[in-house]
Amino acid sequence: MFARCKNVLIRKAKAAASTKILQNQRGGTLLLTALSMSGLVGATGLAVDVAQWFLWKRELQYAVDQAAVSGAYSLSKDAQGKWRERALSEFNGNRQIVTFNSSPHIRIANFGDNQNNSVIVEVKASR
Repeated sequence: MFARCKNVLIRKAKAAASTKILQNQRGGTLLLTALSMSGLVGATGLAVDVAQWFLWKRELQYAVDQAAVSGAYSLSKDAQGKWRERALSEFNGNRQIVTFNSSPHIRIANFGDNQNNSVIVEVKASR
């Protein structure tokens, strides 16, 4: 009989304790904040990485564009064939943040009906 009373008391105590725990709302904000902060920190890190990728792409595109324009201008004005050096110099001068080990591929192309009248600059970058 003592064992049965003891079991009944233990069950009632467990039920009361679990009800108290479920009804207690203290610390819920802390748990919610901790879970939210991990997602927020991860999203912030991803945003910083994506912004860096776009910055690299934009800077490389600007350097390639400036090199092509400079090479084409030099090609139209220079009879000594220094257009490639001018394009390479302009490419290297416009890279400020990106430190990839990449060298541009610079070549003459045909635009329209004319021959050898434009400069194409291509660069591949990977980390």
